[in-house]
Order: sequence, then structure tokens, then C-alpha cells
Amino acid sequence: ALIEEEPEDSIVHIDYAITLVSLACLIRDAHQPTEEKELLKQAECHFVQAASLGNYQAYYHLAGLYSLVGFYPQALHFIEKAQFFGVLPSIM
Repeated sequence: ALIEEEPEDSIVHIDYAITLVSLACLIRDAHQPTEEKELLKQAECHFVQAASLGNYQAYYHLAGLYSLVGFYPQALHFIEKAQFFGVLPSIM
């Protein structure tokens, strides 16, 4: 509902995408991976939308998503983009 009300709010897209990733992890089933994959694809779309709206924090989240699914070259690419834009979280 929030995305429909505020389609240009990048934070709503990021929050929704994080929720989708969490849900995908909760329903993970090796015998039925279709639903998990669909949720992760939707999450990817929302992270990309947030990035296109100028929220560079989405790059960090895309790196995490790609790492989670084993797409390590893409994960590294987005970690580098996040570092370039100065949005990596502190380790402290």
C-alpha cells in the first residue's frame, strides 16, 4: 500500500525489498524453490528502483542479495559501487 501511495519514495522500496528477502529466507524449501526465487526477483526490482531514485544505499543491499544467491561477481560490483558512493556501513 505504501508503494502505491508513494511510488517515488526510495526508502519504502528498500524497506519492502528487505522484507521480501527476509520472507524468502524464511520460506526456503529445497523441494520448491520457485516461490523463494520469485520473492528474491521482486526484491531485486525494488532495490534497483530505489537506486534509480537516487538512494545509493540500495547498492549495498543489492550486494547482499547477490551474495545470498551466490552471484559473487555481481555482489562485488555492487559493494564497489556502495563504497564509491560512501554508503557502506561502519564496522563499529
